[in-house]
Amino acid sequence: MIYNNRELTPKYITNLWINGYYFPSDSAKFNTLKQLLPHETMIVRNQFLNFLLDATRQVLHVDNIIRMALKERCFAKTMD
Repeated sequence: MIYNNRELTPKYITNLWINGYYFPSDSAKFNTLKQLLPHETMIVRNQFLNFLLDATRQVLHVDNIIRMALKERCFAKTMD
């Protein structure tokens, strides 16, 4: 996402919210979030939540693949 001529990558936005808001370990990130205008906060938070949804979908997809592979006995046992 490009906002005000600045590229806001999912990695940057996630880092900003996790380390600046949810687990405020970085005061610079906290201050960055605090300085956003209300509509900017909504936009950036929405991007963060969309990233979380996509990441959760990927985890569930991999879980489904592993479950199917286990059900169909696609993993071979090895003896060391």
